[in-house]
Amino acid sequence: MNASQISHLIDTKTFRETLPNTEVRYLYRDACNYKQSAQAVLEGALPLEQAIAVTSALDDNCWFVPSGVGLEDLQERFGTGWDKDADHLFHELVALSLTEAEATEQETAQTFHDRFLAADWAQDEASVMTRYA
Repeated sequence: MNASQISHLIDTKTFRETLPNTEVRYLYRDACNYKQSAQAVLEGALPLEQAIAVTSALDDNCWFVPSGVGLEDLQERFGTGWDKDADHLFHELVALSLTEAEATEQETAQTFHDRFLAADWAQDEASVMTRYA
């Protein structure tokens, strides 16, 4: 991953400030290009080095399975249902930043980082798919 990709995903300006929590913004786009997005605020400030490690662990520089790292899978939000035969489980990481906002998740930034680095996206996808079998 090169510097422009890192700066695209990481709001480096916020990492120069002393802010208490980490915000993760992500997006799900189905086969028809319908979208669901979310932002999760994790307790604790992720150091810049760990934010870079998270972005480096993405599948194909942008994809991950949220439930594999303790976040909500957004495809389940579609009111018309989720077509497991046409759609996928991968979500796009939109941005990582630090924030003053209160934590919205039970997940801590450190646990998110640790799960992200340990993730096996193919295995996580298979695990989630068993819920829809």
